[in-house]
Amino acid sequence: MTTNFRIRDATTSEDDLNFLVAAFDSTLPHLATIGSGAQWGSIPFSQREGTYEQELKDLRAAEAYRLTREGPEFRILIAEAKDGNDKYIPVGWTTLRGEYLSPYLLEASALDHVTKTAKNYLFMYVLVTDFRAGALRKGVGAALVQYAKAWAEELGKDVFYVDCWGGNDGKLIKFYEAQGFSRAGEFFKPRKDGTIWHGVFLSMNLKKGKQ
Repeated sequence: MTTNFRIRDATTSEDDLNFLVAAFDSTLPHLATIGSGAQWGSIPFSQREGTYEQELKDLRAAEAYRLTREGPEFRILIAEAKDGNDKYIPVGWTTLRGEYLSPYLLEASALDHVTKTAKNYLFMYVLVTDFRAGALRKGVGAALVQYAKAWAEELGKDVFYVDCWGGNDGKLIKFYEAQGFSRAGEFFKPRKDGTIWHGVFLSMNLKKGKQ
């Protein structure tokens, strides 16, 4: 059965803030079971210093953009699915930003051939599935990617970017490639604990859809 998702802009409410962080936390046990524990580590995001403050800051920035449509694009989207009681519950979320790339991407010299000339683009900063939702979450990642792609096209963007973890035989890379992204480069980011985070930068050309 295919789940039909309702996608909305997140608000600065306590419920939405708590959902973002709790959904983040829900990914960690799952990632550990599939051999991807190194992607985000084992410490719950809710226990990491500054998590709630940063997410609330982002929610406020996204709300300011939604209300004014001024400045670079900034949206936090929550996808909802109907549960057994015919009630919509949140099952996934994403943050989208226009003309912005994470600092570690800009610092990676291996990506200079892309990042130094990047313009008129949308960046998927993070994509999170809530594993507490069970089967209701199935397909939510793809749904959010396709929604974001449609919005990028509506904005007249030339390209859609995302980055992801490159470990565990590239399982996450394959997911994004199935959504229409292509590899643009890879990078290696040192972590505070001394380990190296292997990342892959991907792009989706939207120019071909323009008239």
